[in-house]
Amino acid sequence: MRAPALPLLVSLLACGDGGSSSGEILPAGSAVPSVAEVDPALAAQIDAEDQVEREVPRFGAFVDGERVEYWLLGEAPRTPMPAVVLCRDEGGTCEPIDHPLIVDALPGEEGYGPYLAIELAAVTERYAGERITSRAAVDAAVDRGLLEAPVALGAHAHCPIVHPDARLEGGEPPVPIHVRGMRADCFHIGRGTGRRGLGARVLESAGTVLVRNVYVLTREGEDAPLNEAMRNADLTGDGDQVDSNNLFGAGLGDADYTPLWQLVTVTVPADTGSIDTSMDEAVAEITADTQLFDVDELTYEITPKAGEVVEYALRETFLDCPIAP
Repeated sequence: MRAPALPLLVSLLACGDGGSSSGEILPAGSAVPSVAEVDPALAAQIDAEDQVEREVPRFGAFVDGERVEYWLLGEAPRTPMPAVVLCRDEGGTCEPIDHPLIVDALPGEEGYGPYLAIELAAVTERYAGERITSRAAVDAAVDRGLLEAPVALGAHAHCPIVHPDARLEGGEPPVPIHVRGMRADCFHIGRGTGRRGLGARVLESAGTVLVRNVYVLTREGEDAPLNEAMRNADLTGDGDQVDSNNLFGAGLGDADYTPLWQLVTVTVPADTGSIDTSMDEAVAEITADTQLFDVDELTYEITPKAGEVVEYALRETFLDCPIAP
């Protein structure tokens, strides 16, 4: 007799005692089937909707007078997607254990987002390394006494789900993430710093992810920004198209740093020197947002400085652009 196909096998496993959620609790060491193994159409959907190519390049920009590099991961909503992190109580602090994040949506589906509102679920003494592979399985594990009920942490993680072959130039490869009984892959930005990148920034009171500004500059009289990728041109003559005069409003070392940025388009005077006049990716006349705007420290409202800004506009576009360490 032929062994059942993997999608059928998964559905049969889901018919164990307790229903599908119980079937998505697998013994320690079990292999969790990938999205591609269970549903090739869903895998194709991830590939089409993840907004990245197989190799995500590092682009150049400026923050606080210094050149930095960043990855562009597409647009992202401010509302984070719920995610469960399994943890173990260690002297009053619930430290994450070696288990993938657990979410319930994939790119292209309602409710999906690369930012995750973290809920901590503490393992109990009965937990023996089981693989919890869905949100429904979390509830079943609570009922079986393997987990405590999840508690909102009030902070976010950053883990955009991508094709398993996608790579960040100079960054870490994707890590597993569990979705509806399947294994997907995500770029866990910030993993390995602090508590595995969890709680790096508390969510705002409305439950949304903190946003700062990224400024894209265009000279008066020109029809394209000072950005090689957007011009499809090598402005510095160094053989690539990854440099720009973009300005980030916060750096990695700042307390209010966030990888989620609201786009601000800025027209600067026609005689503004930039990377194309210096022919150097790290040399421009404007390398900090404070050269163009007064920024209110409490409200983050910006006021243009006379003679420095011809016009500007805050766009309802939010870009997922983590600055590379």
